[in-house]
Amino acid sequence: MILAGGTNLLVYIKDGAFKEGVIVDITGLEALKRIRRKKDRVEIDSVVTIAGLLDSELLKKTISFIPEMMIDFANLLVRNTSTIGGNIARPLIYQS
Repeated sequence: MILAGGTNLLVYIKDGAFKEGVIVDITGLEALKRIRRKKDRVEIDSVVTIAGLLDSELLKKTISFIPEMMIDFANLLVRNTSTIGGNIARPLIYQS
């Protein structure tokens, strides 16, 4: 399993969904924490936190509904650790 924020993965482990295996921590991979404009689109990497979405000046200027939607997302501690990639992958993992 891949660990970035861990807010979902730790719940899966506690629930017994994963009893064995290897956890690879990608938290320190700065190359996966970017929000940037590329030509006519904005790219958001998978290890960007919810707080990162809230704080992004680029998103506020280009896709303002994303930071606006994140205002009510969980509490400050969770927003600082929870990643966009983990939240997108969560439904896929739980269905398996």
